Amino acid sequence: MEEKLVKSESCFAFHIDGDNSIDAEILSNIINDMAQLTKYAVKEEDPEAYLKMNVTAFKNGSFEIDFSAICEVKDTLLNIAKVGIPLAASLVATVEGYLKIKKHIKGKKAKEVKELPNNKIQVTNNENETIIVNKSSGTILNNVDIDQLVINISNNVYQHNPGGGFSLNNDTEYTHFDCNDIINLGKPVPINNIITYQEQSININLPIKKADMLGHSAWSFIYHKKIISAPIEDYDFLKKVHSGKLSVHAGDYINAILKISYQINQDNEPIEETTKYIVSKVIGEIKSDKNQIQLEFD
Repeated sequence: MEEKLVKSESCFAFHIDGDNSIDAEILSNIINDMAQLTKYAVKEEDPEAYLKMNVTAFKNGSFEIDFSAICEVKDTLLNIAKVGIPLAASLVATVEGYLKIKKHIKGKKAKEVKELPNNKIQVTNNENETIIVNKSSGTILNNVDIDQLVINISNNVYQHNPGGGFSLNNDTEYTHFDCNDIINLGKPVPINNIITYQEQSININLPIKKADMLGHSAWSFIYHKKIISAPIEDYDFLKKVHSGKLSVHAGDYINAILKISYQINQDNEPIEETTKYIVSKVIGEIKSDKNQIQLEFD
């Protein structure tokens, strides 16, 4: 029985500043390197996906190459669900993210990489400016092969027109890279000492170990068989505590949204000593149950 496939397609334009003609070898190099970048992107998004890159048209007026990425994945419930955000469109966004990150960090180390919901990351450069791109785009920060492909593209664009740049254009976004960006794209990415953070928020009951009844210092709670320190950012709740409308007794706990952040190492494992806790929201008021503390230790 022939295996069914789920297909998606996305197009983008690579527009090179300058004349509407280009050296054939430069053109061939750019097309090949863009295709290779997209192959790396598909490995990050779905290693089992089939990818075909087409060059669909050349346009006059400077020089523009239209690319089409066609992806096919197995017809499974998981992959059908992914079609809500088509794989091909995600690949194009990842490739564009490679270039945006290099433009953003300007040949220097990324100061911070923070994971966000929906498979996004926030990259902070040395000037404390931030951009948000696909999580898979962050691979360029520790993959010399992907970095070299971007360097190749910048060198070929520069060779074609030293005073110009290029732009990427898809159905939803237009990004231009000027001659200064081309220089930064040509600089190798410094690959070490990048701090990567992960963050999650959970709804949980937190037995109160120690409360601050007057100020704004951290409270102590029991969480997963250990005592943690966490400031409370819910100022409406704190106002009730500080005014005496709410009081804390032995066995009391709160139901809260607990935000947990931590750094991860090169193996994508949490670094325990970097974990930080914040109570971002207290749901309801202080609750009393002398069994709650015991439940946390069970």
